[in-house]
Amino acid sequence: MNGSGPRPIATLWEWQESAACRSADSARFFSPTGERGFARSERERLARELCDVCPVREECARFALAIGEEHGIWGGTTSQERIAQLRRPRGGRSRADIAAARGREAAVPQAEAA
Repeated sequence: MNGSGPRPIATLWEWQESAACRSADSARFFSPTGERGFARSERERLARELCDVCPVREECARFALAIGEEHGIWGGTTSQERIAQLRRPRGGRSRADIAAARGREAAVPQAEAA
Protein backbone atom coordinates (compact mmCIF):
# COMPACT_ATOMS: atom_id res chain seq x y z
CA MET A 1 0.00 0.00 0.00
CA ASN A 2 1.49 3.36 -0.98
CA GLY A 3 -0.26 5.46 1.70
CA SER A 4 -2.49 7.36 -0.69
CA GLY A 5 -5.41 4.96 -0.56
CA PRO A 6 -8.07 4.44 2.08
CA ARG A 7 -7.02 3.37 5.55
CA PRO A 8 -7.59 -0.26 6.50
CA ILE A 9 -10.90 -0.81 8.28
CA ALA A 10 -9.12 -1.99 11.45
CA THR A 11 -7.63 1.46 12.04
CA LEU A 12 -11.12 2.93 12.17
CA TRP A 13 -11.97 0.65 15.09
CA GLU A 14 -8.68 0.55 17.05
CA TRP A 15 -9.98 2.89 19.74
CA GLN A 16 -12.53 0.25 20.75
CA GLU A 17 -9.75 -1.97 22.09
CA SER A 18 -9.22 0.58 24.90
CA ALA A 19 -12.91 1.19 25.63
CA ALA A 20 -14.04 0.82 29.24
CA CYS A 21 -17.23 -0.89 28.01
CA ARG A 22 -15.36 -3.57 26.07
CA SER A 23 -16.16 -6.26 28.64
CA ALA A 24 -19.41 -4.71 29.95
CA ASP A 25 -22.87 -6.07 29.26
CA SER A 26 -24.15 -4.27 26.16
CA ALA A 27 -27.65 -4.16 27.69
CA ARG A 28 -26.38 -1.28 29.83
CA PHE A 29 -25.96 0.85 26.69
CA PHE A 30 -29.05 -0.09 24.65
CA SER A 31 -32.66 0.20 25.79
CA PRO A 32 -35.01 -2.73 25.49
CA THR A 33 -38.25 -2.17 23.61
CA GLY A 34 -40.71 -0.17 25.66
CA GLU A 35 -38.24 0.96 28.33
CA ARG A 36 -39.30 4.29 29.85
CA GLY A 37 -39.14 6.46 32.93
CA PHE A 38 -37.00 5.51 35.90
CA ALA A 39 -35.74 2.25 34.36
CA ARG A 40 -34.41 4.10 31.31
CA SER A 41 -32.92 6.94 33.36
CA GLU A 42 -31.19 4.49 35.69
CA ARG A 43 -29.77 2.39 32.84
CA GLU A 44 -28.49 5.53 31.09
CA ARG A 45 -26.96 6.80 34.35
CA LEU A 46 -25.07 3.52 34.82
CA ALA A 47 -23.87 3.60 31.21
CA ARG A 48 -22.67 7.19 31.54
CA GLU A 49 -20.77 6.34 34.72
CA LEU A 50 -18.68 3.92 32.70
CA CYS A 51 -18.30 6.43 29.87
CA ASP A 52 -17.11 9.07 32.36
CA VAL A 53 -13.98 7.03 33.14
CA CYS A 54 -13.39 5.73 29.62
CA PRO A 55 -10.07 6.70 28.00
CA VAL A 56 -11.64 6.77 24.52
CA ARG A 57 -14.89 8.55 25.33
CA GLU A 58 -14.32 11.34 22.81
CA GLU A 59 -13.40 8.94 20.01
CA CYS A 60 -16.52 6.91 20.77
CA ALA A 61 -18.79 9.96 20.69
CA ARG A 62 -17.21 11.20 17.44
CA PHE A 63 -17.60 7.77 15.87
CA ALA A 64 -21.31 7.60 16.77
CA LEU A 65 -21.86 11.05 15.26
CA ALA A 66 -19.88 10.21 12.13
CA ILE A 67 -21.86 7.07 11.35
CA GLY A 68 -25.21 8.49 12.45
CA GLU A 69 -25.71 5.89 15.19
CA GLU A 70 -29.38 6.04 16.16
CA HIS A 71 -29.38 3.71 19.16
CA GLY A 72 -27.68 3.44 22.51
CA ILE A 73 -25.26 5.37 24.66
CA TRP A 74 -22.01 6.15 22.83
CA GLY A 75 -19.29 8.29 24.38
CA GLY A 76 -21.70 9.25 27.14
CA THR A 77 -24.32 10.60 24.71
CA THR A 78 -27.84 9.40 24.02
CA SER A 79 -29.31 9.17 20.54
CA GLN A 80 -31.39 12.28 21.26
CA GLU A 81 -28.28 14.22 22.29
CA ARG A 82 -26.46 13.15 19.14
CA ILE A 83 -29.39 14.21 16.96
CA ALA A 84 -29.35 17.62 18.66
CA GLN A 85 -25.59 17.92 18.04
CA LEU A 86 -26.02 17.07 14.37
CA ARG A 87 -28.68 19.77 14.03
CA ARG A 88 -26.41 22.46 15.47
CA PRO A 89 -24.72 24.73 12.95
CA ARG A 90 -20.93 24.61 12.77
CA GLY A 91 -20.59 27.53 15.21
CA GLY A 92 -21.98 25.26 17.91
CA ARG A 93 -25.14 27.23 18.63
CA SER A 94 -28.54 25.85 17.76
CA ARG A 95 -31.08 27.87 15.83
CA ALA A 96 -33.07 28.22 19.07
CA ASP A 97 -30.00 29.61 20.87
CA ILE A 98 -29.43 32.14 18.09
CA ALA A 99 -33.11 33.19 18.05
CA ALA A 100 -33.11 33.59 21.84
CA ALA A 101 -29.96 35.71 21.69
CA ARG A 102 -31.51 37.90 18.99
CA GLY A 103 -34.61 38.35 21.13
CA ARG A 104 -32.49 39.48 24.09
CA GLU A 105 -30.58 41.92 21.89
CA ALA A 106 -33.83 43.43 20.65
CA ALA A 107 -35.04 43.86 24.23
CA VAL A 108 -31.92 45.80 25.29
CA PRO A 109 -32.51 49.55 24.81
CA GLN A 110 -30.00 51.16 22.51
CA ALA A 111 -28.12 54.23 23.73
CA GLU A 112 -29.35 57.38 22.06
CA ALA A 113 -26.99 58.97 19.62
CA ALA A 114 -25.57 62.27 20.89
